[in-house]
Order: sequence, then C-alpha cells, then structure tokens
Amino acid sequence: MQEDTIETRQEPIRAEKLPQVDLFKGIAIFMIILTHSAHPFSLPIWATWLPRFGQMGCQIFLVLSAFTLCLSYERKRPRYLSFVKTRFLRLALEYWCVLLLNTLIAGISILATGENALGTDLNPKHILINALLLHGLVPAANNSVIRVGWFVGTIFLFYLLFPLLFRLYRSRLFGNHRHITFPLAFFVLGAGVMLFVGLVYPKQTIANNSFLYYSIVNQMPPLALGFSLFTLYRSEKTVKFPLWKGLVSLTVSVALFFGGIPYAFAFVPFAFALGFFYFFLLSLRSSCQGKLAQAVGRCGIISFEIYLLHMYIVYDVQKAWNSLLFSGQSQGLLAYVVWLPIAFALSLGIGFLFHLLFFSAQKKLKHLFQKKTPPQT
Repeated sequence: MQEDTIETRQEPIRAEKLPQVDLFKGIAIFMIILTHSAHPFSLPIWATWLPRFGQMGCQIFLVLSAFTLCLSYERKRPRYLSFVKTRFLRLALEYWCVLLLNTLIAGISILATGENALGTDLNPKHILINALLLHGLVPAANNSVIRVGWFVGTIFLFYLLFPLLFRLYRSRLFGNHRHITFPLAFFVLGAGVMLFVGLVYPKQTIANNSFLYYSIVNQMPPLALGFSLFTLYRSEKTVKFPLWKGLVSLTVSVALFFGGIPYAFAFVPFAFALGFFYFFLLSLRSSCQGKLAQAVGRCGIISFEIYLLHMYIVYDVQKAWNSLLFSGQSQGLLAYVVWLPIAFALSLGIGFLFHLLFFSAQKKLKHLFQKKTPPQT
C-alpha cells in the first residue's frame, strides 16, 4: 500500500492554533456522552456496541493532553512548583465547583427524602482526597465522589510526573527513535504490572471500569503516545506511515474490547490510542476549516466543562424525563434514539453556560484581588 506523507512543522506552534486538537476533543466528548447516555436504557446487545466503545474518547483526551502539554512546556520550561501549581489550579477550580454542587445536591436530597439522589460518596475523607486531586491513588475515592472523576485524578498524577517524563523522553536513554521506544516501553511496563497484579492478586480485576483500568499505570501508554506526536509534529523530516497501521490498531482495540479475553483491558487503551495516533497525523494534512469541523471544534474548546457536568443530564435529567413520560419504566432503543440528541444538546448547553459563568467569575475575582500599586509621594 502506498504510504501517506505528512510534512511536519519546524517552528514552535501553540497548541491552541491547531484546529485538529479542538476537533478531536469535540469528537471525544461526543463519544463519551454517547456512552453514558445509553446506560439507563434497555438496549439490544447489538445496539450497545457503539455506545460502549464510545468510552474510548477518554484515550483521545489523554493523547491530546500529553501532546499539547509538550508543546506548551517546550516554550516556557517553568520551574516544577510553578508548573504543578498552574496545572493544579487549572483542574481544581472547576472540579471544586462540581464537587461543591454534588455535595449540596446530595445533602439537600438526603434532608428532603432520606436518600442521596446522586448516589455519590459523601465520605468527608474521600471528598478531601478529591479536593486535593489525589483520588487517582485511592480506589474507594477514585470514581465515587464525582461521577467520571477518575479522569481528573489520573491526569493530575500525570501532571505531577510530567517534568520528569519530559526530561526522560528527551534524554539519550530512548535513542533517536524515541517516538517508538518511549510509548513501547511504557506499554510493556504497564501491561506487565497489570498482568503481575492480576496473577498475584486475583481479586484485583483488570476489568473495564475497574480501578486498575483507570489507573495511571494502565493509562500511561496513551499519554506516552502524546510525546511521540510532539516529536513527529516538530520533526524536521518528512514522516511517512502506511494508513493500514491505524486501521489495524483500531481493529485490534475493538476485538480486545468486545472479545472477553482475560486481561484484555490491560491492552485496550494503548491499542486504541495507537490507532488514533495515526489518524491524528493524517488529519494534519487537512486544514479542518469546514463548518462542521469548526462547530465540533468549538465543542472541543469547552469539552472539559461538558465532561464534568454531562452526567447530570444523562443520568439525573434522564431519570426525571423517564419518570415524567414513561412512569419510570425501563425504555428501549426507540426511546434512546429520541433522547440522544436531547442529551447532546443539553450537555453542550450546560457545559457552555458553566464555561461562561466560571471564566466570568474568575476574571472578576482576579480583578477584585489584584494588588494596586500605591501612589508615589
């Protein structure tokens, strides 16, 4: 098969100038909403395949997070504490808002009905661990206080390690083909750790959506591929690759995901991320300036806000919708097809509103507490 050729850029490029990044973030958040929207419905087995696989949008976020972070870190090279502080606040401020909202809703529902309407964990210790963004280290707190909060815990652990990883990546240890050896090393290491834990501690499963699946060890290979994207994008040489590699990687990830193979989910994140890796490189040949691409890209810009809040729509609002129209009885495929565009629209709307309110409040607080220079006498 003829190889595709991509000319990579030599000059430092700001990540936000790459429309491909926002485009794929938009695609990723739609995949995640697709997955979570299907949970309350009773669907035929065949109709669950695409929604279930939509969870791999998280691996797209991981690859792009590492890629864009490499681009920005190369320009600024901040000191470690300054870097961690900036990254912590970038995640924590919005995460705290959702954490507070969750706690208030759960507390009010308990006072009113005696039940936690959200079903989230109100353990003060676990809430504190989430507030510190260290829940990626604590299985009981990882995904229970804020639904889908595992991603924030995992990505923050990556931020803590990133300056060291960046130096390691740029060192001579991985040679001139570091874009291959670096992710491969983490894949071998991560899969090895997962298999070792599974064999030594059989009760610690590596099933889908388990703590081990969410862990930084299992998700590090997709993050490592972000470093490889960075190198190939900044390379002075022409990068050549056959398109079939991306298709094969995606096919392998689908087979592992649905195949019921033991320990498969120790390999799924890397297999899918590798397929995405090739298709992202291919996308660099396109300007991604069409109207549809721009619209999806705008959703990608606010994808983090959508990610944090969409569970209120796909679970809580859907539950109210189902109770109002169907007396709470379980609904099937037709109801899901009708509900899905509503879930997309409401999720995007609440994410956009949160984005506007949060950044507006952030600017006002910054202006309010900004130190004024005293007049000279």
